[in-house]
Amino acid sequence: MKKVDMYDRRRFLKQGFGYISILAIGGVVWGACNSGNVSKEQKPAANASEEPPEKVPASSDPCDITALTEQDIKNRKALGYVEDTPIPEKTCDSCKLFIPANDIKQCGTCALFKGPVQPGGYCTYWADKTI
Repeated sequence: MKKVDMYDRRRFLKQGFGYISILAIGGVVWGACNSGNVSKEQKPAANASEEPPEKVPASSDPCDITALTEQDIKNRKALGYVEDTPIPEKTCDSCKLFIPANDIKQCGTCALFKGPVQPGGYCTYWADKTI
C-alpha cells in the first residue's frame, strides 16, 4: 500500500468523524435551545379531561380509609393488602415495612402505601423483621 493512500484514508476518517461529531453536538444543542420555545397554547394538555381526585372527609375512626383517593386505594389493592391476614405467621405488625401508631389501639401505617394499616393485616410484599 502506498504511503499516500494511507494518509488519504486517515485524513478521510478523521474528517468524517469530525463532521459527524459536529453534527451530533449541534443537534443536541439545537434541540436543547428549542425545547423551551413551545407556548402553552401549543402544548397538548395531558390531563385536560381528568379532574383532580376528590377526598372524602375523614371520620373519627383512625382506621377509616374513606379519606384516601381512588388511586391510593388502587395502590393498596395492587399490593394485595387485606385487613385480616390469610397467613397467621405473616401479619403487618411483624413486617419490616410496618410503622406502628403511637397508641396501641390505633392503626399503623406502611412504607409502601398511604393510609391506615391494621396490625393484623397482610400484603404480598410482607418482609420479616428479623432479616
